[in-house]
Amino acid sequence: MALLPFSCAVYVLFHLVKISQNAIGTIFKGADLSHANFSQAWLVNTSFIQANTEFINWTEAQLSRVKFPRHFEDNDVIALCVSRIGRGQNYRYANLKNLDLREVDLTDVVLLSANLNGVDLSYANLANADLSNAQALGTDFSAANLTGACIQNWGINSDTQFTNIRCDYIYLETGQRERKPASGSFQPGDFEKLVHQFTKTLDFLFRNGIDPEAFDFALKNLLINYEDADLSLHSLIDVGGGKRLVRFNKGNPNVDPGAMHAQFFEDVAFMQIQLGEAREQNHLLEKDLAHGKGQIAIYEKHDTLLSIVLGRPTISIQDSQIGEFMSDKGNKVKIGRIGGDASGISGGDNSGVAGKNITGAAGGDISGTLTIALDQLSDSQDPQALKLADLLKQVKTEIEKQDAGLSESDRAKALKHLEAIAQLGSDRTNPDLLEKASDALDALPTIIKRGNNLAEFAEKHLPTFTAGVKAIFSVWGVPL
Repeated sequence: MALLPFSCAVYVLFHLVKISQNAIGTIFKGADLSHANFSQAWLVNTSFIQANTEFINWTEAQLSRVKFPRHFEDNDVIALCVSRIGRGQNYRYANLKNLDLREVDLTDVVLLSANLNGVDLSYANLANADLSNAQALGTDFSAANLTGACIQNWGINSDTQFTNIRCDYIYLETGQRERKPASGSFQPGDFEKLVHQFTKTLDFLFRNGIDPEAFDFALKNLLINYEDADLSLHSLIDVGGGKRLVRFNKGNPNVDPGAMHAQFFEDVAFMQIQLGEAREQNHLLEKDLAHGKGQIAIYEKHDTLLSIVLGRPTISIQDSQIGEFMSDKGNKVKIGRIGGDASGISGGDNSGVAGKNITGAAGGDISGTLTIALDQLSDSQDPQALKLADLLKQVKTEIEKQDAGLSESDRAKALKHLEAIAQLGSDRTNPDLLEKASDALDALPTIIKRGNNLAEFAEKHLPTFTAGVKAIFSVWGVPL
């Protein structure tokens, strides 16, 4: 009989465990948790999906059945954030962007081609780490140990911090080659002063091929704006998976590679949007031209029949001198063999498709086309579309303020980027729009920060805007 109470107790215990395992924990959907402290927290059945998890302190947190955002689902990365120990581990190509990795042990670690942009690595131990081809734009290495690290072709910019860095020597090439200094050790403060001179090349990675016209436009602007960099082509490398690496020699090591990198891809993204619109307009022009030729052929056929019946000469209309006729939309069109004046159909003078003069079909009233894209979102019955339109309108208002301090070029780029995001909101299955919107979301903060009077807006509101846009597209199942 004594076994009966014991059996009941065991049954109740297992039942309670089962209930606890299926219990619904905390849901942080859409919450801004940036810089939150979850160190030593016990998190069970917790969802961080669509939450802003940047710079969260996860030190020694107990995690059980926790759901994370898509960009933070790498188990190795999560384990690093919790344990703070990654000694000898391989984080090749890992995405560590905007993580709190203060004081972590990354001795002998492989961070080849990893995304370290914005990471807080202050007081971290990166001795003998392989940082070749890693991107470290805006990364905080303050008081970190970089002795013996390899920094071959890594990407840094003026926002990358090296205050009180600990570094006796580094290597510029893998295999512990090209030691700096060649002998002896850096004195305190030396590395911070010399680090930008160790970046010998400027690299651009294209993940979905290279649009030659957009590349040409961006390169010309880069050579004009950074004439002092003394750039020359180093190599074009096929790195597999449809990716191309374009590498330039940088004759002047004192020019900020991060600023050049940011401007180049801003211009590429801007021109890709322009070219896409221009090609669409040209497609419409070709359709109208074909329609016009068809109507003229019918007219000539009827005229020939009438001439036979009435016995009068026929009217011959040459393809190169078609003349004037009314389109089915009531717009006058003058059409010639090579283009002609297509005003009234698809946006006026279509010269400059490749980027030299983008005032016609490719350019137009940028603010007006953005307004049309926003109206399409606002007309939707989808509440997420309405939220997206509202977010974009708020940023549009700031950009268009008279005292924003943006140049006309930057203003046009920013509005085009907003338009790309709005268009994706209306056509979410379009892979071309997905790529453009993703590039646009990355480029917008850099452009807006150049506005003399937009610094406060950029600091206080842009992170919320970016997180909000990503959250909306996440609801739609679109990984932006």
